[in-house]
Amino acid sequence: MSGFARRASTRASTTARTTRTSSSRSRPPRRRALLEPSDLTAALRRAHRRAGGLRGRGRPRRLVTEAPQPLLVLGTRTLAEEVADLAADVPAFRVAGFVENLDRGCREPLRGLPVHWIDDVRELARNHVGVCALATTKRRRFVEQAAALGLRFAVLVHPTAHVSGTARVGEGGIVGAGAVVGAHSALGRHVLLNRGVLVGHHTEIADYVTLQPGANVAGACRVGEGAYVGMGAIVLDHLAIGEGAVVGAGAVVTKDVPPHVQVVGVPARIVKEGVDGR
Repeated sequence: MSGFARRASTRASTTARTTRTSSSRSRPPRRRALLEPSDLTAALRRAHRRAGGLRGRGRPRRLVTEAPQPLLVLGTRTLAEEVADLAADVPAFRVAGFVENLDRGCREPLRGLPVHWIDDVRELARNHVGVCALATTKRRRFVEQAAALGLRFAVLVHPTAHVSGTARVGEGGIVGAGAVVGAHSALGRHVLLNRGVLVGHHTEIADYVTLQPGANVAGACRVGEGAYVGMGAIVLDHLAIGEGAVVGAGAVVTKDVPPHVQVVGVPARIVKEGVDGR
């Protein structure tokens, strides 16, 4: 190769190297991934902590995905089936069976679920809770039997019911579909509010009271222990219903009702004395 050719070849090689070098220098730097694996882990941990999934120094706690709690329904009559249906709409509970305390022969499955004799509750109480599905205000005996065997009681509120955040519902309480409990009201233990019951603000409902479908107890009232208010009855505001009293279906109560009497009609009037709930 002539000297000229060698010089030309050298210049071409140098130019090519220079071009490659300048090209690599002018090329923008490779972008870093939006999130490195370590960054992603940290971000998820922060989000989890904000959502309440972590407690303390990153220590995981159990998320709210617990299995529904097994529920025993005390009773085997038609109201027990309705309460079981109500409970099926409450995600926190799973109806596990029914309990009977009067008829030992009543052991056939009910709605595909077992019927237990009351004595069986002693063993079941370790991992079950209960509610009493008797409309009678004399359900105290059944409740006390089960409690003596160690059964704890749930509060059952249907998703379509509204209970004010300032109201209180005692253990064993059942608040049916469409019921409303007003502000600052208090429901005692084992109170039954059937479908569509209305309880006004600042009203007190004592233990073992039954309010049947559509009953309307206005604000600032007091309903005494073991009283029974029938379907569609109305109790005007600032009145008292005495202990063990019975208000007939459709009655309109316009004045205080003494203990242990039955009232009916519009306006409600006493028709019977010496009653003790129903």
